[in-house]
Amino acid sequence: MTIFLETPRLILKPPTVEKDAHLIINLRSDPEVMQYVGDGSIQNETQTHEFLKQAVSYYDQYKMGMCAVFDKKSNHFIGQAGLFHLGFNTNNEEIEISYRLNKQFWGNGYATEIVSCLVEWGFTNLSVDQLIAITYPANIASQKVLTKCGFKYKRKIHWFENTELLQFNVTNSKV
Repeated sequence: MTIFLETPRLILKPPTVEKDAHLIINLRSDPEVMQYVGDGSIQNETQTHEFLKQAVSYYDQYKMGMCAVFDKKSNHFIGQAGLFHLGFNTNNEEIEISYRLNKQFWGNGYATEIVSCLVEWGFTNLSVDQLIAITYPANIASQKVLTKCGFKYKRKIHWFENTELLQFNVTNSKV
């Protein structure tokens, strides 16, 4: 198993269509998980397979992207997390951190652990002086995670047919 990143409790690995599709389909078809992701809609099996093919190709090219997240001890699938060009638009220089976790793992500090490690990895391995994260105004839990990890509110943006979202930034303290 190729490992992209390890935290004290978790392993982030590049996704594979063959091994991870059923896990990611379950994650992305849960309305509560997806309510604050993208346009807020769930994804069906076909959409998830298309996403996975793009995610694998993106990772192969950029050596980062949305990874599958597993618990080290139990090997349970926790969710997805990663860094990528904003909106997966490689013409955009902004690098976004994103995550989504299965509901049974909410409230265990996994999101903070993941985001902290991704921030460190991003500033160590990428030529950027800031990273961004986008969240819905109602997603207070993610805003708390971002704040704990050093992100600060920057501005409101409009995305997905004028849905108002909030952009948070964290800057590299070593610059």
